[in-house]
Amino acid sequence: MSNSKNFTKKKFASVASQHIKDFQKNTSLIFILVSALISIYRLIFMWRISISQFYADEANWAVVASSSSFIQNAFTPDAGYWVPLTRSVFWIVFNYSSIPEIILHLFGCLIVGFCCSSLILFRNIKIKLFKKVVVALCLGCYQSFDLLLWMNLNYYLFIVCCFLLLNQLPQNEVAKSKIRNIFIVLLFISLGKPQLSLSCCFLVLAVLMIRNFRLASIREWYFEISLIVILVTSVLFSRINSNHLELQITPENFLYAFTGVLAIPFILFLPLFAIGNAKMSEMFSNTIYDWAFNSASITFSLAFFAFLILCSKCIENRDSLKFFSLGISPLYASLFIFTNTGWASNYFWNNSCISCMSSRHIFPLYFLAIMILETHAKKRYLFFLLVQILCLNFIYLVERQIF
Repeated sequence: MSNSKNFTKKKFASVASQHIKDFQKNTSLIFILVSALISIYRLIFMWRISISQFYADEANWAVVASSSSFIQNAFTPDAGYWVPLTRSVFWIVFNYSSIPEIILHLFGCLIVGFCCSSLILFRNIKIKLFKKVVVALCLGCYQSFDLLLWMNLNYYLFIVCCFLLLNQLPQNEVAKSKIRNIFIVLLFISLGKPQLSLSCCFLVLAVLMIRNFRLASIREWYFEISLIVILVTSVLFSRINSNHLELQITPENFLYAFTGVLAIPFILFLPLFAIGNAKMSEMFSNTIYDWAFNSASITFSLAFFAFLILCSKCIENRDSLKFFSLGISPLYASLFIFTNTGWASNYFWNNSCISCMSSRHIFPLYFLAIMILETHAKKRYLFFLLVQILCLNFIYLVERQIF
């Protein structure tokens, strides 16, 4: 009887194990489930005000959509940036729906889920499936209300663009379909913001460098070279356009950026502690507490860079590390030269802007930092980061004054 029970248990375990393996092989199903989970999470835990209203620049987009043709709307700059893809979808929904606000916000949550989970679909990106899922959740649950708004979807399109390029590192996979190539070009153009476009430009250069680009083989890389030209043109247009944001490039800003290296890693990898400490410091208004908080930030950042240097020699996937490291520079610099980021006006130890630690401006940097962490760290560290993000959202749900 006992042997029969043991046999039944073993058979059940074997069948269950086989079902799990079959499920893991079905990446499309996992992609859909994770995307849906992210979308539902964003709706429940992040939309804490009315979803049936346009906010901030969404209201301006609605005015443009109601007073211009499809083509005029598509090529109307947003703060000096080209964003034809998101403008076009906005125009269609706004003009052919009776409740455009709700549809756009629901659709936006769904698109974010797809963008964050897109890593699961790229087979050439050699990351274990569990890590891919955790990365997707870390991105999709990021605690920033401004990233819920339609005009900021380009930050999530940036994720897909990065994965498209990373997918080419093992081998050159230019799509043979002209329609797909046109869509990819449109996707890159719709990044709009110069720091995102420049970062992708650097990432394309990283692909060429890692794949040993030679002038003699220029015909094989026409698509990548075309992307560089398009991205540079987009950046130049955004700077020439009269509506562009002014840059704040001064010796002080270079010093802010140089010293900021001692704080940004702490904020990226320990956001719960960074934001919590900043809030406590604000409440106490105590110079001793400020000193202790800044010392902790600096210590962690220095330890992180020491860890990077020590591990970079023994890491297996160096190409991936080079790829993401190269893409960080324009994103990091943008924090300290764009006046609306909250980082460009003072040294980090005098910066009392708590919301700046989890805004859309730092999100692309957070994304690339996660990918570097994935390259170096075990899955439990990524999981720990996800727990921090979930805790921040829960705390915000309970006490909205934190942000």
